[in-house]
Amino acid sequence: MPRTTLLRVSTVSLVLFFSATSFAQTAVQSGSSAPASYQNDSATVPNKSAEPTADPRDDGQAQENWASDQNRDSSNAYSHARIVRLSHVDGDVRIDRGDKQGFIKAFSNMPLVEGARLWTEADGRAEAEFEDGSTIRLTPNSMLDFGQLQLGKNGERLTTVSLERGEAYFGIKKRSADAFTVKVDPNWQGLQVKKDSHFRVTADKDGVKIAEFTGALELLKQDGQRVAIGKNESLSLDAADPQRYFLAHGTPAAPLDSWDHERDQQEAMTVTNQNLGYNAVYNTAMYSYGYEDLARYGNYIYSKYGFLDSFNRSFTAQDATLSDGRVDPGFGWIAKDYLGIDQGPILAMICNYRNELVWEDMRKSVPIRRGLERAGFSGGWLNRSG
Repeated sequence: MPRTTLLRVSTVSLVLFFSATSFAQTAVQSGSSAPASYQNDSATVPNKSAEPTADPRDDGQAQENWASDQNRDSSNAYSHARIVRLSHVDGDVRIDRGDKQGFIKAFSNMPLVEGARLWTEADGRAEAEFEDGSTIRLTPNSMLDFGQLQLGKNGERLTTVSLERGEAYFGIKKRSADAFTVKVDPNWQGLQVKKDSHFRVTADKDGVKIAEFTGALELLKQDGQRVAIGKNESLSLDAADPQRYFLAHGTPAAPLDSWDHERDQQEAMTVTNQNLGYNAVYNTAMYSYGYEDLARYGNYIYSKYGFLDSFNRSFTAQDATLSDGRVDPGFGWIAKDYLGIDQGPILAMICNYRNELVWEDMRKSVPIRRGLERAGFSGGWLNRSG
């Protein structure tokens, strides 16, 4: 089958898979609104509306928004096909996807795209997971901006996030060519991860505090000065005098260090879980993305020949007459079939992740372009070339 024919056959499935990520990003770039719906049966926010919420910042940042002024260097960017998700939600967590909807209720497994912002309220905690298993964990009353999520021309991951306020724990896995930067203060260029690192950043009206548990970081000033932060070291920036910094040995404890440790333990246990019948190669960090969910649900949806065709966690009626599949009272309905056709879109998604070949082919499709333009989309992805 010709390559373009195969890709067009997979178009419908790919639109469903990527609409929540790349088209959300397109809407940001084009200024169009592309609402999407998410369903979750475990994350609830009591006495809170799912309607959009106004920007919670009351100190003028909503207008100035220094965190969005990332000085984003797109000269090396080749693709925006990143795989980043909201892997854990507890309590009231909000997300602004940049589609003019404001902050809306966030659910586990939501995709995180360039320009997205996370906000945890007083009872909220959240975890973002990257494709290499790196994580960022937000504590209550925190806000994080995903300013840059890109791929370089050689596949290197280019990531910049801004902790606008609150506290976050970072567990970052660093490949040699990757670039991971945390913006912590407008007077500094950012905090760069030099090798695999585990650290905590706290930002409030008094300044910024950085605690490096393991690894190596480097803080860059606007004038080019570099400050190295090593294992078991802490650095403080005073809001009253942002040009000064204080570097010390030791990492003072924080109230939610235990929660960060518990999350690490839980993920370590699921990544090394041997009960699913997987080859040990999949238990390495390279393949750890989403493994926690797979370990939690794998015994239901993974069987002798691989993944079962489908499942529905909201269907738990045990007295229903079924024409196919089975119902587990603790999980829901699970199909009994294995469908090879399910693998086709996965292969096309891998191709698109590597070089955006699928998107390039779709961009040339007259019916797709006409439909998007009639729906009100313009600019952004439609105008991109190569």
